[in-house]
Amino acid sequence: MAADPTGSGVYLHLPEWLATIFESGISAYAIFAVRLNLLFNHFSRTEGPAAAH
Repeated sequence: MAADPTGSGVYLHLPEWLATIFESGISAYAIFAVRLNLLFNHFSRTEGPAAAH
């Protein structure tokens, strides 16, 4: 089982693969950045680039 860096027992009930991802801040934020990129760029409602004024 993955180590609990917080010492609070938060990671004890998570699956091992998920706890491994969240132990590393870099991994967690990389996944978060990809999801935000998809949210803002892939699922936008506008068609084509925005016009400059």
